[in-house]
Amino acid sequence: MSLICSIQLGVQASSPSNEKPYMTIERYFGPDEGRSVVDYKLIKNGTTIELRYKVGLTRITSDEVELTQDAKDLGFTYEKETGYLIKELSLNHQVASKTYVIGLQSKNDPATRVVANLLIEEPPVFQIVDNYSDLYSPDEGSRITGNGILSDSVTYDKKTSTAYMTATPFGYYIFSNKSSTISDVKPDTPQYSSNLWLSIPGRRTDYNLQNDEAPVKITRFEVKNASPGVEVEFIKDGPAKGDNIFIERDERTTSNALTDNKYVTSVYSAEYDYVNDPRGNSVSPYRINF
Repeated sequence: MSLICSIQLGVQASSPSNEKPYMTIERYFGPDEGRSVVDYKLIKNGTTIELRYKVGLTRITSDEVELTQDAKDLGFTYEKETGYLIKELSLNHQVASKTYVIGLQSKNDPATRVVANLLIEEPPVFQIVDNYSDLYSPDEGSRITGNGILSDSVTYDKKTSTAYMTATPFGYYIFSNKSSTISDVKPDTPQYSSNLWLSIPGRRTDYNLQNDEAPVKITRFEVKNASPGVEVEFIKDGPAKGDNIFIERDERTTSNALTDNKYVTSVYSAEYDYVNDPRGNSVSPYRINF
């Protein structure tokens, strides 16, 4: 006689519950687009902005957490009932430029925390730039490339900080895509003007702009040194705004008669279509006239 036994053993695995604190943080300021990224950058421009974060707590109470040191240094307030971290901050010279770690941390274990990085930077320095447009020649009925009457007589090389311009104190601006001479001048032919512009790098979304005001403005312009016989005049053509103060076109390599057909690299205050926007509204209002 043979006896066959079948024995089945059931083993139920169990895992210990996670008792570690869990915290979340959300950013409630800045453009709606991109708020899922809690880290943010601000550039000093003299305005005031309300900084607002919201923190969620699981398996840890509001009485068991505290502000991070950077949040304390900036003067944040932690509203325990709502979970908000709030600070009205003036972006001026009194605020140190650095990366601030903003959030909450456990009082018993500071390594247990939830934070967001807030970078505060100094305002940028104005750069000398050219401007660029597609011009329309009415006498030829075709489009030509040029900078316009204000700056066709100047080309600026960013890499060497060299301005190439005409040497004569006056001259006529003949708007055509064909070779012209002094015989083509008419009684109403305008004289050219030698200019460069001043713009700042970056984009308007980098700033807390209010009423479309430019984040940085020029209040004083002083010529420290100039070559003999060279006069430099600072001209303000209009108000500095968020849509005309930034460099709009990245580096472009160009060559022309001014550079003796040598290629140079320039950046531009704006790029606009002369036909649709003859005023060039996006060109910087800050102009240097030679």
